[in-house]
Amino acid sequence: MLDAHRNDAPVVLEKHSDILPLQSRVTGLSHQVYGYLPYWSSYAALDYSLLSTIAFFSIEIDGNGNITNRHGWPNVDLINRAHSHGVRLDLVATLFDDNAIHNVIANSAARDRFINNAIAEVKRGADGLNIDFEFSPSADRDLWTAFMNELSQRLKAELPNAQLSMAVPAVNWSDRYDRNALARICDLLFIMGYDYYWSGSPNAGPVAPLTGGAYNVTNSVNDYLTATFNNRGKLVLGCAYFGLDWPTASEQPLAATTSTATARFYSAAEAMAAQYGKLFYAPGQVPWFKYQNPGWRQCFYDDAASLSQKYNLAKQKSLAGVGMWALGYDEGRTELWQALRTAFASGGAVPPPAPVDFWITARDGNSAHVNVDSTATAASYLFYHSLDGVNFDSGTFSASPNFVATNLTPRVVHYYRVRAVNAAGQSEPTEVLGVVTGNPKGILVVNGFDRTSGTTNTRDFIRQHGSAILAAGRGFDSCNNEALIHGRLTMPDYYVVDWIAGEEGSSTSSFDPAEQTLLREYLQGFHRLLVSGSEIGYDLVAQGNQADRDFYRDVLHAEYVADDAGAYHATGVLNSGFDNLRVAFDDGTHGGYDVDFPDGIRPAGNAKLAMAYDGVDPAQRGGAAIYWADPNVNGPQVIYLAFPFEMIYDSAERNAFMNRALQYLSIIDNVVATTDRSRPERMLLYPNYPNPFNPTTTLSYHLAYAGHAQATLFNLLGQPMRPLFDESQTAGEHRRLVDLRDLPSGIYFLRLQHGREVLQQKWMLQK
Repeated sequence: MLDAHRNDAPVVLEKHSDILPLQSRVTGLSHQVYGYLPYWSSYAALDYSLLSTIAFFSIEIDGNGNITNRHGWPNVDLINRAHSHGVRLDLVATLFDDNAIHNVIANSAARDRFINNAIAEVKRGADGLNIDFEFSPSADRDLWTAFMNELSQRLKAELPNAQLSMAVPAVNWSDRYDRNALARICDLLFIMGYDYYWSGSPNAGPVAPLTGGAYNVTNSVNDYLTATFNNRGKLVLGCAYFGLDWPTASEQPLAATTSTATARFYSAAEAMAAQYGKLFYAPGQVPWFKYQNPGWRQCFYDDAASLSQKYNLAKQKSLAGVGMWALGYDEGRTELWQALRTAFASGGAVPPPAPVDFWITARDGNSAHVNVDSTATAASYLFYHSLDGVNFDSGTFSASPNFVATNLTPRVVHYYRVRAVNAAGQSEPTEVLGVVTGNPKGILVVNGFDRTSGTTNTRDFIRQHGSAILAAGRGFDSCNNEALIHGRLTMPDYYVVDWIAGEEGSSTSSFDPAEQTLLREYLQGFHRLLVSGSEIGYDLVAQGNQADRDFYRDVLHAEYVADDAGAYHATGVLNSGFDNLRVAFDDGTHGGYDVDFPDGIRPAGNAKLAMAYDGVDPAQRGGAAIYWADPNVNGPQVIYLAFPFEMIYDSAERNAFMNRALQYLSIIDNVVATTDRSRPERMLLYPNYPNPFNPTTTLSYHLAYAGHAQATLFNLLGQPMRPLFDESQTAGEHRRLVDLRDLPSGIYFLRLQHGREVLQQKWMLQK
């Protein structure tokens, strides 16, 4: 694991110079919770109330006792955050070469040099020292004991309150360590209760099986209790916040592996299990999943439920506590913290999980419905409002997950996020969504960007999409993809869907099977789709199955060419509708994330290239955007942008692209100029389509000359129900989408007036 991250920069959130002393704890824990924090992991989302010790991993040692890499130690910001919550901070010393380990413990000069160096580093801000030397040669059993004993005596002599701990293997192969002696010498022994199946295993299997087989976590705990003469107060059960993903010869559990495994952090493994279907391996009492890419693969890991069983084992055996490799591998998810809170926090009360489904719909000109799914353990909900998507108010409590926001200013974007609340506290907030009231609508913005690993997902990209739609004179509703999958609202109610794919990867899937089905069905009608995001082609074509590739070709109408087009600028292709439009997207220096892998794509079938990357030959590495229109003039249409729209960092360029896209998709007034010879000499009103309709239809008409035009909708009694427009317009063909979702079903009459000419049309709204 260290080799894979050796060149990574250490994560430091803030710079500080002064170290805060260790403070008293505010919240109590029934047991030790000892977490390794690798220097490459972020500590932004740690719940310090649920940690007793953070072990900073690591300073690296060589065979002569020298420090070869400190990896950012001392991280004063991390030390101060831990100390302010009463959390101890141990410094981890690592050495992973058995010959080098032998020299450090056998050579007096090297041993003395290491001990002096280690104590000096602890004095720079740590509260203890953790030794993770993997592993001492079995012939050096007594030498290792003597080494640890000398280290303990010298450390305690200079730092009496320093904690000395050591990482020990789940199985003491070849009687490598005198565990009874080490339990007396050390304050804690961290049992690495994982890697029972390792990356090079001949078969796939559980990384940390609780039971089953000759080697499992339960047997390891019992073996350590026996070996240490029940010195329970010195033993910490280390748990895995990662899984291993092997290529296998078949789909059967424990199938033979065909190559080495890929490590999956918990956040990625849990997301992939949700995508491919979480299974339960009963003999080991752990989750797993299988998938094809292109051959069979299997991943075994631990989730909140299986970790809770291990926590219960530690409590039943009266161990000192539990720990984990590694903090940060949950990457902002809260369920593993909730499992710790249930097991070890005083009282055991648990705040509710964050709502999953989130959707907002405009109600009328100045109100909207803001909705989340009900959470079983929530007593109420906090709805936060913002006008910029960044600065939110203090929130409005509601006993219901369905909130009606009133007195909203029309024709501005209103942003919301939500927390679930109970007596134990608040959940993490939802993503940010938005809505515009008072403007013509017909647009649904879908946040389908779920990925958190390997990218920067601020979960508020509705800000860029929503503001650009408003700049084009339109309103919109919004939702996350989970709300669509779970049927909270339906896409066919909207004329255009703007789908945010962001920078999705194969671990979370750009479009999973459920989403593919929804989009296929949506485009069977008179609907329009705008999709933007990088790595969609890489995910669906390079990493996907045949169904994924069919979706990419048949629905997005694209051919995948390259994983990285190697550019950060794109320009509209001549006669594409995007002519002379040039945009630049972020390389990580303009306030967003680095779009380092924009797909190179080509049109498939009768689709056309809309934008090309600057300086890139589309024939060699593909273009930046395609558009497709069904041959039926009233059929579906698709625009697919192969990099994230929200990462166009110039707002004027973003607005220009959205305006062109909505014009192409006929969502805003689209004027088609005519020549004098071909122009009719009078106003024409074409049949609206569809008719009957629910809730949108397209009004199409021709004006013979420029001038003032007015359109109004009346009911059967002749009462005006809706002014559609009252403005000066140019000569030519006009198309406008009309959204009547707030009117009841029935027959209406459209009255169109231009100068002295008046035409009327019968419309049928059928809900």
